[in-house]
Amino acid sequence: VKAAAMQAGAIGCGISGSGPSLFALCKNQQIQQLVGTAMLETFNACGLQADLILSGINPYGSILTESHP
Repeated sequence: VKAAAMQAGAIGCGISGSGPSLFALCKNQQIQQLVGTAMLETFNACGLQADLILSGINPYGSILTESHP
């Protein structure tokens, strides 16, 4: 699945924690869709069911919303 993501244009791809989630970083939404489709097709070809969630990257980072003493 990682190879399929990279071949479709991902900047990088990895396992989230110990799994079962994978993520891929992409330059834009067009590439994001291509990469997501390639990942799903690879899972399906292996007989595995998967869900695709397309999400943007938080451009602001962490924000302190409440201070505790």
